[in-house]
Amino acid sequence: MLMVQLFAVMAVSYWLVPALTPIFTSARQKNYTGRLVPTGLGLAFVFSASGAWLLWPPLTQGQPSALPVAILLGFALFGLVDDILGSGQHRGFRGHLQAALGGKVTTGSLKALGGGLLALLVGLWGGGGLVNAVVTALLIVLTANLINLLDLRPGRAGKAFVILALATAAVSPRARWLLFLIAGVVGYLPWDLQAAVMMGDTGANPLGAALGFALAESLAGWPRLVGLGVLVVVNLAAERLSFSQLIASQPVLNWLDKLGRDEEE
Repeated sequence: MLMVQLFAVMAVSYWLVPALTPIFTSARQKNYTGRLVPTGLGLAFVFSASGAWLLWPPLTQGQPSALPVAILLGFALFGLVDDILGSGQHRGFRGHLQAALGGKVTTGSLKALGGGLLALLVGLWGGGGLVNAVVTALLIVLTANLINLLDLRPGRAGKAFVILALATAAVSPRARWLLFLIAGVVGYLPWDLQAAVMMGDTGANPLGAALGFALAESLAGWPRLVGLGVLVVVNLAAERLSFSQLIASQPVLNWLDKLGRDEEE
């Protein structure tokens, strides 16, 4: 039964990309080659996974929960606003912080604020006190930003999410609800790898947020704090290092990064 459900989610996600693309023809952004590509098509796997979770509610804390749906749709909405209305002039934590300090409100800073508040509400809903809620929120927000930072080449963010989410679900039964989202991303990826569309913040942010929530649900005690520390270091390092250069310098990572990509686009 599970395999049938996963294939159904995959098929719906694959079909939704060309169905939604005409809506986003005016919301195009330049990809790494300078070509204008419709962005925001991460909605394909957001809708397919959310629909599956509504039909077959995921279990968190051992009980059916709507939290993964709220996280996915909420972060997708904030990302969609940034994809459609954002100028792309300010990037990363530093760029949006500098803009805010200069008295300029950006869609990126609104996205960060909205995502941060949603993540904190999710943490508070899970109980365990304020400190636990803050740690949960940070895991969600930092993972969302990390996947977003990887969305610089066709298929990169999607492949990174699938690998990390599969590893998380394999290690922690409490993260098995990620399987529907993984299936949605796999169905979407062929279009992204062809550079026909981009998932945008609409897709990258909710992917990272869902993965961060799965980590928060799966980790406890010192492993939870170690995971948070790793995410803090990686996000800070990303402000100074180029992920693209780092990946290109590592043969295995470079092979994975280019796997399935149309290099002649």
